[in-house]
Amino acid sequence: MAVTLDDAPGRAHVASIARDASNRWLWLGVVAVVAAGVLEFSAPAPLPRDLLAGSMLSLVAVPCLLRHFVPSKAVVLVALLVTLVPLGLGVARVVGITNPGEGDIHDTTVINDEASRMMLRGENPYRGDFGPALPPVWRDLGYGADGQLIRNPAIDTYPYLPGSFLLNAPFVAVGDALGVGWDARILYLLAVVAMGVVVARRPEPAHARAAMIVGAIGLPLTYYLCWGTNDAASLSLFLIGALIGKKRPALAGVALGLALSFKIVMAIPLLALAAFVLRTEGWSGVWRRWTCPALLAVTVLPYLAADPSVFVDEALLFNLNRGSFRFPVLGIGLPALAPGVFHGPLLVALVVVGAVGALVVPAVVVWRRPTLPVALVAGGLAMLGMFIPASNFRPPYLVLVATLVAGGWLGSTRIGVDPVDETS
Repeated sequence: MAVTLDDAPGRAHVASIARDASNRWLWLGVVAVVAAGVLEFSAPAPLPRDLLAGSMLSLVAVPCLLRHFVPSKAVVLVALLVTLVPLGLGVARVVGITNPGEGDIHDTTVINDEASRMMLRGENPYRGDFGPALPPVWRDLGYGADGQLIRNPAIDTYPYLPGSFLLNAPFVAVGDALGVGWDARILYLLAVVAMGVVVARRPEPAHARAAMIVGAIGLPLTYYLCWGTNDAASLSLFLIGALIGKKRPALAGVALGLALSFKIVMAIPLLALAAFVLRTEGWSGVWRRWTCPALLAVTVLPYLAADPSVFVDEALLFNLNRGSFRFPVLGIGLPALAPGVFHGPLLVALVVVGAVGALVVPAVVVWRRPTLPVALVAGGLAMLGMFIPASNFRPPYLVLVATLVAGGWLGSTRIGVDPVDETS
């Protein structure tokens, strides 16, 4: 019922409800801050404490506190500032280091830039040698459980689809021509900025958009982007494709194709997104995103045809840990945390159950509740089904989960009753 200017008791009641709802956001934010502290100082040793605590702060605490203290449309601008400014300064610092330490740049950035240079020289990156470009610290991955030194497969393996280095190649060419060089982390930053702008322009209430911005461009993503992993680029492109799909399906398909090129594991949340599109737009909505398979075909087929066995081994089987290089058991997955328990038939059964949970359950959930926030959350959580029983579940993979789950904030328009219409 609409409240008129003459309805003073009604306005007082609405204001009281607004204060109660705002206080709920405040207390939820405080609880999340406490939970982050507990994770930082009390989480079991094998777990990545900083990553878990940072995720709790970015994904829950800061969005809730912003909702309480900045309950207006200005909260979107505040969210962009508190995320993109530190991220931009961080990238500027690490890219501008004259004599960086060997561990200051991730091997992903090194091989991505080098793959672009190989392509520009007319070489096949899937048959390339990245050893000369890699700092010595990246020649191995450390010691495995058996005490043996593990050789880094990045020395001669490019485990991503061609779109990743093809998108990077023009920037590398211009940077090298001008003598200033190039660092793929700048490209990753541009993708994140574009994603933030897309979220900020969405029609959802301002606090929902602000919460997603802070949750997605949070502390974990900022840290790993500055280090040089390509997760930020893949996640940002995926979210752009998901968020603009209805109005600009062709452009969305390009973004999704590039997201898969950077991280083929993004095929898991893509299934949940596809279920959402099929449920809400029908097959015509799926076909309107034809640019996704088209981009993959145009970029993949030349390299697949050039050397089928090498391409399949490096770009596909390697990511399933079924290629010529096999990762040993390491990380935070069940086989690494409890090797004496999770092995043999039990581990195989868990892998099968996890795969079903990752590929089928999210699609069913989205089909029953077809909203975009549900699709993003389901797609993010689906990855855990694949990661938890994997022998190579490393902490950075949690960034993939947390960033997608942040999309759920778009559907969180209120706690209690929100009397303010913030829809833009």
